[in-house]
Amino acid sequence: MLRRWLIAAVVALISIPTQSTLTVHAQGPTTEDVKRLSVLVDIRESVIRSIGAAPETVDVSMTGKVLTVARINSNLNRSSHAGRDNEAKAIARIVFEFIFGKPEFGGLVAIRVQYEMRSVIFRRTHILVVDTVNFRAGPDGRFQFDQT
Repeated sequence: MLRRWLIAAVVALISIPTQSTLTVHAQGPTTEDVKRLSVLVDIRESVIRSIGAAPETVDVSMTGKVLTVARINSNLNRSSHAGRDNEAKAIARIVFEFIFGKPEFGGLVAIRVQYEMRSVIFRRTHILVVDTVNFRAGPDGRFQFDQT
């Protein structure tokens, strides 16, 4: 019995340095991340004011090199593509005004305005993308309406 305890103690002592060297230290957000998040919040508020949308119908996010403005359960979901294009162009202008010249958005290649129908069924959110309007970065840094 004592022998088992002794073996277990030796194994535990040997493994302690190994475990401590494998500890991963979490990194906090960088100042660039904080600035980017602040601008995304400002974009959302400006879009809400400019197009007269309810706060719960606008979401702004950035994944990789694409900034997405989601229009959630918008009345334009039942509209024509041309109607959504017009609103998306206004939204893209607002986004461009906020991000132009800011280094944290320097690598951005597209602005996407996505019209979604969201619903919650059995505590799970379901998203149906109705339409997506893209704006691609041109060589001059301005975003052009993508008609593909």
